[in-house]
Amino acid sequence: QTDCQSCHARPGGHFQGQCSNCHNTSNWGDANFDHSGQTDCQSCHTPPGGHFQGQCSNCHDTNNWDADFNHDGQTDCQSCHARPGGHFQGQCSNCHNTNNWDADFNHDGQTDCRSCHTPPNDGHHQPPVPQCSQCHNTHDWDD
Repeated sequence: QTDCQSCHARPGGHFQGQCSNCHNTSNWGDANFDHSGQTDCQSCHTPPGGHFQGQCSNCHDTNNWDADFNHDGQTDCQSCHARPGGHFQGQCSNCHNTNNWDADFNHDGQTDCRSCHTPPNDGHHQPPVPQCSQCHNTHDWDD
């Protein structure tokens, strides 16, 4: 028998291909698919939401599939990661700590906010927009 679904319902979240691609056909026990040498994970598996859409082995150790990508020295974040909406268009490491990627840009001593930030398009910021510190306090940038 090759069409298992003619009699059996496919378990939720299961590979959508032929059952015998992964299961031993003599006893139909647990899946025993040998992943060694496999390079196209998405031919069987769907990446989790928000995951890098490239090849899994670019970031994961293929022996245990733990993420082990070393970001040290990486400078082109957008080659793997999408920029969040409304984010500064410059290099991520200009604002983020490259050890844990928390935002840690030190604004002390910055004089031209417009070099990174676009003034809001509202009734309070009419061209020519002055330096932000002319109207806002520089401690927390509130009015």
